[in-house]
Amino acid sequence: MREIALYRFEGNGNSGYKRSFGCRAVSFGLYFYFFPMDIENWRKKIDELENTLIGLLNRRAEYAVEIGKIKKCQGLPVLDASREQEILSRVAQKAEVQKGPLSPESMRRIFQVIMAETRQVEK
Repeated sequence: MREIALYRFEGNGNSGYKRSFGCRAVSFGLYFYFFPMDIENWRKKIDELENTLIGLLNRRAEYAVEIGKIKKCQGLPVLDASREQEILSRVAQKAEVQKGPLSPESMRRIFQVIMAETRQVEK
């Protein structure tokens, strides 16, 4: 017996993402039996993603600490408004291309919070 989740891929190349059909299949030899994914399966997937997101955000913050040290040595301000606008525009554009469930504006707001929090550790 083998259990698999079923996905379809949307988008093209690296800009695509996978969208679940909301069910899982269990195979017994050549036969597949399909079952809807329950809420616990989806929550488990989200819980697994949290660890990855936390690790990536902490790595980003570590990089910001190093950038903060360089800025301090060079007498530069912590806030670089033009750089932040560049990042926000790029993130919104990527969200538009990927056509995921989060809108470009949602991604922009998420990254505004990430950058604001990162700026605090950069000081």
